[in-house]
Amino acid sequence: MSHPQIALPRASSAPDLAADPRTWAATHILDFGDIAGRDLPFPHSTHLALTWDDRALYVGAYLQAEVLAAIHTERDAAVWEDDCFEFFLDPDGDHAHYVEVEVNALGTVWDLGLDRPYRTGNTRENSLTLPADAVIVRRDGEVNDPFSACQGWSVALRLDWAVLAPYTLGYRPRVGDRLRALAMRVDWGWTAQGPILRRGTMATYQTWGNQGAVDAHLPWNWAEILLTEDETAFTPDPEAADRRVLVAAYLAAIPSRDVRHGRAETPHNPDWSLERGNWRIDAHGRLVRR
Repeated sequence: MSHPQIALPRASSAPDLAADPRTWAATHILDFGDIAGRDLPFPHSTHLALTWDDRALYVGAYLQAEVLAAIHTERDAAVWEDDCFEFFLDPDGDHAHYVEVEVNALGTVWDLGLDRPYRTGNTRENSLTLPADAVIVRRDGEVNDPFSACQGWSVALRLDWAVLAPYTLGYRPRVGDRLRALAMRVDWGWTAQGPILRRGTMATYQTWGNQGAVDAHLPWNWAEILLTEDETAFTPDPEAADRRVLVAAYLAAIPSRDVRHGRAETPHNPDWSLERGNWRIDAHGRLVRR
C-alpha cells in the first residue's frame, strides 16, 4: 500500500492564519478519501494547505459542510466525538514521539503528545498546549443552528517547532528532512429534526492517504513530506525499502489486537530489535538510525 509523498518548499513568509487556507501561498492537497480505502461516498470536500519555515509547520484546512455541529467546549475534551479536523505529525519519521491536534467548529482543541502508537502500548501526554494564537477557526455558518445557511468551516494551525520539541525529542527542521503526517476529518452525519440537530450513530473518516484500517495511529502509513528550500519534485527515500521491511517484521512480532478493545503488547522480549541497512527497529516500534 502506497502513501502520499510531497515536496514542501519553505515559505517566503508565514501565512495569515486568519485568512481562508484556500488562499495561502502553500502546497494545496485535495485528494481525501476513506481512511481504510473503502469506496464510500463523501458529499463534502476537504482542502488542505501546508507550508513551513524555521519557526513552524503551518496547516490549514477548509471543510465543506452543510451543517456545523459541536458539543465540546473544554480544552482537551473528547473532540473526536464532534465533527472535527485532526492533524498528526511525526517530525523525524521514527514512528514514535509524535503529536496530535484535534479541533471542532467551536474552536475547542485537544492537543497531545504520544510516545508511540496505541497498538504498541503508548503513553499519552496531555500537557502539550498550543498557544491561543496558533489555532484559528473560521465559520461560514452558525454552529448548532439547523436553520443556518452553511458552506463549511476552516482550521488554521501554527505548529511551532519549539512548542512541539518536548514531545518530539527536540526536533528542529532542516531542508532534506522527511516528516510523516496525517490529516483527517471526522463527520458524524448530523441531521436536522425541526429546531434540533441529532448526531448520527457512526462517524466517517476522510484522510489524506489510505491507512488500510479504521485507525489513524499508524505512522508508517502516513504521508511523507520532504522539506525543501524551493519548488522541486519529490525525490524518493533511498532507504525506504529497508524501513518498510523492518516495520513489517515488527508488526508481525506483536500481538494483533483491535485498539478499541485494549492496548496491544510490545514483543515479549523488551530487548527485541532488528537491523537492516542503516536502520534498527526496537521493541516499541521506533526506527533509529544506526
